[in-house]
Amino acid sequence: MKKHLNYFGSAFDPIDITGKKTLKKVKKAKKIKKRLKKELKRDGYDSSELWDLDVTFAKFILPRLKGFRDRTISYPSTMETFEEWSSALDEMIYGFENAIEDSDSTDYDRLRKGLELFGKYYRDLWI
Repeated sequence: MKKHLNYFGSAFDPIDITGKKTLKKVKKAKKIKKRLKKELKRDGYDSSELWDLDVTFAKFILPRLKGFRDRTISYPSTMETFEEWSSALDEMIYGFENAIEDSDSTDYDRLRKGLELFGKYYRDLWI
């Protein structure tokens, strides 16, 4: 039988009139949430962050990289101009934005280039 989506996008079984299956899912979700909170308190992160660690990193780095781009006033000595540095930062930002979204329209060569630039200029990301 086809499962229908509820308001939150979760599937529910229209035959489960009693709600027992749904209740079990809710209890399981609460148990998982409790475990993740315990991990967060103990380790400083919860294991759900490890499921897509690349996306977790990208979500942390992206807003900081955008802030850096807007505030920086210098550029690495290996570059000729500030505009060249700004262009490299824009490529890095593109890489992280698309590492998070990963849509069909993503230019993977450009994404890889942005992440490689981040690695290359990692030690130059200071104000």
